[in-house]
Amino acid sequence: MRELLLGFPRIDLHIHSGFSDGEGGIIDILGEAEKKNLDFLALTDHHTNTGLLDRYQYVNDADKVKSMRMEIEKANRASKAKMFLGVEADVVDLDGCLNVDKEILDEVDFVTASVHIIPGVELNWERIWTKQVNTSYEKIVEKCVECEINILNSGQVDVLAHPLFVPSIYINSIEEIPTELINEFVDAAAERKVALEINSGWVRLKSFQLRPGYAKFFSTCLKKGARISIGSDAHSLKDVGNTHWSYSILESINAESKDLFIPTSR
Repeated sequence: MRELLLGFPRIDLHIHSGFSDGEGGIIDILGEAEKKNLDFLALTDHHTNTGLLDRYQYVNDADKVKSMRMEIEKANRASKAKMFLGVEADVVDLDGCLNVDKEILDEVDFVTASVHIIPGVELNWERIWTKQVNTSYEKIVEKCVECEINILNSGQVDVLAHPLFVPSIYINSIEEIPTELINEFVDAAAERKVALEINSGWVRLKSFQLRPGYAKFFSTCLKKGARISIGSDAHSLKDVGNTHWSYSILESINAESKDLFIPTSR
């Protein structure tokens, strides 16, 4: 596998389980990780998700999170892979505030934040995907970047999931985002020590090609000292460890193991 050729550990730090909108339990996911020889993985179930329907359960109860932690600690003792406990938090306003209680933030090993809808822009997740919007693409790009910079500066986040993805739906390449915004964004990540995720599920097109501009973007991240996180965004067991596209980008930008984010246990 590509990560072995590069001398990298095998990592997948963005996995959803049956605790939110994914599939399988902790033992199931660890078993899949062992089959694929992962070194490190993380459960990052949604706390809530403003972009999804209410039929899903979410990790929004501190007692549930404590129970998950106990199960993970027990399972890790019998596994070759090491699982961390994270949480994927949505952002509720342009100031970058998260929708997660402090009790839960204190219990997890790390916090991943993500933008699924853009505060201040009148559209929902379905309209984002189908491009049925009444807002100019320029405003969508501007508001998304503003929101994500505020997330980075919030001091509550360890990883920003699928950075700048929403604008990439509307433009041909994230290179079309003004350079000054990109530099401000990456500088904030480096200064605040927030890792930026190469999300294998989001950096490729349906034609199985890399989205234009992402390799250059992550090269800029390396040059500015921002760390990189690796995640599959798996919602099914078969996708656990499916990080081929992430490692393809790492190879293309000559990244090294030291550039990767690996959590520490609480």
